Amino acid sequence: MRKQEILGLQWSDIDFKQNQIWIRPETSKGSKGRIVPLTEDLKEHLQQLYRENPYIGRVFAEWNSDYSFRKNWELLRDKLSFRKLPDGKDIVFHDLRHCYGVKLRQHGVDLGRIAVYMGHTSVKVTERYYANVPVLETARDDMAILNNVVPLKSGKQGQVACQNGHENSQVAKAK
Repeated sequence: MRKQEILGLQWSDIDFKQNQIWIRPETSKGSKGRIVPLTEDLKEHLQQLYRENPYIGRVFAEWNSDYSFRKNWELLRDKLSFRKLPDGKDIVFHDLRHCYGVKLRQHGVDLGRIAVYMGHTSVKVTERYYANVPVLETARDDMAILNNVVPLKSGKQGQVACQNGHENSQVAKAK
C-alpha cells in the first residue's frame, strides 16, 4: 500500500472476516479502488489497535502530519527485522513497497497478481520493476507468502528479502 492509502484507511475499509482491505478510489494513486489481502500478522495488529482505540473513522488518525508520520514510521521501522539497505542507508517507507513486490515475485506470484496487489495501472508497470527478479520457488497459496513478506524482528529472512528487493528493483529501474 502507498502512504496516502494507509493514511486514508478507515476502519470500515477493513474486512476482518474476509481478510481483506478495501482501498477506496479517493485514496489511491490512480483513483481506482482495489482489494488488498490482509495477512494474519497485520490482522492481529489492527484488531489490537482497534481494541485500544475503538472509534469510527481513520485507522491512523494520529498520523495527521508529516511530523507524526515520521515519528510513527521510526517506531515501526525499529520493529522490522531489517533497517538498512545494501548501501548502508536507512530504509524509507516507500522501500517497503519494493520489498513486498520482490518477495511476491521470488515466491512465484505472477506479475498480474502482483500488479493488482500493488495497485499498478497495468502489468507493464509491474514488469518494469519485477520482471527481472528471479523466481526462487513455485507459487503456492498467496496468503502463506504474504504472511512472510516483511517479517518483524523475530525472523531473519526479512533483511535478505528487502536487500535483494531493493537491489533488484533498482536493477529493473535502470533497464
